[in-house]
Amino acid sequence: MKLFTTKSIETVKYCQKYFDFSLPSVLWAKRVAKFEVSFECFCLCYNCLISFVLLIVCCLSCLLGKYRFSL
Repeated sequence: MKLFTTKSIETVKYCQKYFDFSLPSVLWAKRVAKFEVSFECFCLCYNCLISFVLLIVCCLSCLLGKYRFSL
């Protein structure tokens, strides 16, 4: 994708530095890294939630089993 009509790379680099914008490849890499971090966090939270639910189910079944036998 062409952003400038000039053929002078110095002009392009000056504008890039002056306006503080990165190359598209750098922006893409940052966005991918941000997505991967958020996706890992989502997976971690989901796995923790599943583990917590399984723990509750197991504890409830054990508690209900103990009460059934004691009644």
